[in-house]
Order: sequence, then structure tokens, then C-alpha cells
Amino acid sequence: MNRVQAVREKCLDCGGSPKEVTLCHVFDCPLWEYRFGGHYKSNTALKRMENAKKRYPKEILEIKLILQKNGNEYFTNIQNKATQTHIERFFELIV
Repeated sequence: MNRVQAVREKCLDCGGSPKEVTLCHVFDCPLWEYRFGGHYKSNTALKRMENAKKRYPKEILEIKLILQKNGNEYFTNIQNKATQTHIERFFELIV
């Protein structure tokens, strides 16, 4: 098993299903950026995120509402500004 497969398996173990891995909102997890089996900036990850927005609009909305309600406290443990920007873009938030 290579590193990509190991990260993917760990995320599936934690989330339980591919849907839960895609919609994961445990942003301070060190594996979050790689939960799609590659870095979140990869073409594969970007396509999966766009598909998730189409397939799971209700769940995306729920996560957006949680993030908006909790504001910046969701981002306190995230040191990487690029990751924060990515999360905001994925959920189309201005926090």
C-alpha cells in the first residue's frame, strides 16, 4: 500500500463512507488536505469537490450553516492560510 492509499483508507476508516470523506469538516485533521487520495489542489480533488456540490447540496448547505454560525473558531487550529482559503472557497464562505 502506498501513501495515497493509506491516507484514503484512514479517511474511510474515520468517516465510514466515501460521502463522509468528501464532506469531511474536520479541518484541523492533518490528513484533511489529502482525503481525496491526493492534494486538494489536484485536478482529481477539484473534480470531486465540484461533483460533491452537485450531488450533496443539502449536506453542503448544512456544513455552510455550521461554519457561518461558528465563524472563525473553526479555523483557529488551521495554520495554513491556503487551506483556510480552500475551505472557504469549497463552501463558498466569507468568514
